[in-house]
Amino acid sequence: RLDLAGSEELSATAALNTGSMPKIASRCAVFAKTDLIHAQQEGYSLPEICDGLCCGLAKVYMENNSGSLILKVLPAGNILGLTALMDGSNYFHYSAYAYQDCKVRLIDINVFKKLILKNSEFANEIITLLCKNLIQIHTRFFGYTQKQSYGRMADTLICLSCNIFEMSEFQLELTRRELAELAGLTPESVIRILSKFKSDGLISEEGKVLRILNLERLKQISDYG
Repeated sequence: RLDLAGSEELSATAALNTGSMPKIASRCAVFAKTDLIHAQQEGYSLPEICDGLCCGLAKVYMENNSGSLILKVLPAGNILGLTALMDGSNYFHYSAYAYQDCKVRLIDINVFKKLILKNSEFANEIITLLCKNLIQIHTRFFGYTQKQSYGRMADTLICLSCNIFEMSEFQLELTRRELAELAGLTPESVIRILSKFKSDGLISEEGKVLRILNLERLKQISDYG
């Protein structure tokens, strides 16, 4: 509908946007088509619409016929595909799934490699990003294997607040099932534990907005969970 040659042109056009962008439900093709029509009718430019198609929150996971395992959750500003950067192959060891509308831009792998080799400041930023992601993965694995349900749920909320959204109040567009998958619990357990946390004054929810009211207590539950 936008008369673009492909994802690379979409990304390049989105990069030209310096204004606002419409909200487009890119996870659903039917809703996305409707949102695109409305955006065009409301006078949004092509770069603004492309930008709306491209921001958000995603999970990185591995799966087989038995199930899946979430490795990490990535907010805006992260990079996917770094594990395949230097091994000389086009094979990716994991998959990615958007929890909410995401803005994605493609980067030429050869340009990326040249920047790492020639720009030490850029290389340092990439190493820092890799370290942060690795810490999240290690913390998740420890929680999966060493903590009970309350500790896992506390870990998940702390990670979302401190590492992902970096604020005590944030809009959480994950379903209870997605949150359960993230914490390694059942949806029923998540509902029960969140209810307990709310009654104990640790968190509050208003619609999709979640507030962390007592971070220190959540950390205690995480430590002894």
